[in-house]
Amino acid sequence: MSKRNRHKRHSVVLRAATLPLSVGFAATLGLMAFNGHGDPSAHKADRLTTAAAVTAPIWNTPFQVASLSDDWMLHIVPAEVNGKAVLLAQSTTSTTTTISTNESVTPVPAKNDMTTQLEKLAMEAQLTKGYADLARQDYKAAKEIFGEAVKKYPDRADLWRQLGYIEANLGDKDQAVSDFSKALEIEPKDEQTQKVLDQMKKQAKLDKGYAALCQKDYKSAQDVFKEAVDKDPNNPDLWRQLAYIELGLGNNDEALKDFQKVNELEPGDPQIEAQIDQIKNAPVLEEGYKKLASKDYAAALKLFQGVVEKEPKRSDLWKQIAFIQSNMGNAVAAATAFDKSSALDTQKLNEQKAKHKAELDAKLEQAYTALCSKDYKTARTAYMEAVKIDPERADLWQQLGGVETNLGNIKAASDAFDRARALKPAN
Repeated sequence: MSKRNRHKRHSVVLRAATLPLSVGFAATLGLMAFNGHGDPSAHKADRLTTAAAVTAPIWNTPFQVASLSDDWMLHIVPAEVNGKAVLLAQSTTSTTTTISTNESVTPVPAKNDMTTQLEKLAMEAQLTKGYADLARQDYKAAKEIFGEAVKKYPDRADLWRQLGYIEANLGDKDQAVSDFSKALEIEPKDEQTQKVLDQMKKQAKLDKGYAALCQKDYKSAQDVFKEAVDKDPNNPDLWRQLAYIELGLGNNDEALKDFQKVNELEPGDPQIEAQIDQIKNAPVLEEGYKKLASKDYAAALKLFQGVVEKEPKRSDLWKQIAFIQSNMGNAVAAATAFDKSSALDTQKLNEQKAKHKAELDAKLEQAYTALCSKDYKTARTAYMEAVKIDPERADLWQQLGGVETNLGNIKAASDAFDRARALKPAN
């Protein structure tokens, strides 16, 4: 019997006959390796058939290494024990212990009949790390593993589903749709994948519609949202977007119908009600501006006063009334109208400040909570949204720089710190 001093390592053998080639393997492998920690003789149920399997040494160069947590590693080696294909899995910590063996475990020759089976086992071992990467939300690392896996096993729907999920989280929704479609080709009766795929396709189209809207490509956006409301006619958000698109195209009558549909599905929204009033009163205001251009102040005043009674919070209308009253020599009435307009503008500004403060406080709370659990990715997202709300706060840029440093994004961290110093040089 030979003895070796090594870092504290305990091995378990995962037999080829019992390995599920699926996601279950990841959980099984992780559990068995974890149970292997401690005294190998402590739990008889955790040991497999032969003593040699329990005490078998790990080779110096592992076939795969799965990093499942910060304090231990899982080493995985394909091997042959008593003529059977196995994987050796061994967890490693920093303490030292002595292990013994009285039987030898030989590496599998490259041309052995078991090579194909061992390749499958090795891939499942690598997938274990992929699932661990997913649990840590390290989608880039997981993508590399699952991307290689689907090349070797293109007929496995579970791998395509995982890759689709990864692509979606990385923001490549078109590729995610392609991956989920591939999974559905392999397993066409998978209702859950079909549901996810339908939702992904729907969202991908809407994203294109929103992108067109941001570019003021109203015609392209109109096509997307018209199709969307046809398929989902009870969705007020879709009707709302379509209404604003119609306004952008100058189709006021169509916009009015769309806003009225929004109000029907989701009544009581003051912004929508104001839009409806504005569209209805647009012809009156158009006539008022014509009267104003021809200096028919009395007729223009009557028209503007009629509209402001229906829309009393429109500061632009009060400004027009003040201008008309001033031209008619009614100084007191003009001053009253100007005061009303100024008060409305101040109120609107204060409401916007309050809204921004509430949004900023929510983002900072999210960032602080994430930092407490060392979730730097979530904290980074929260701080990036916070500096969009208030880009003049040096302390926010400094916090963002610290988070980028923890994530290893040195260039981004430097840029954030530079912005903080520019805003507050004395800091």
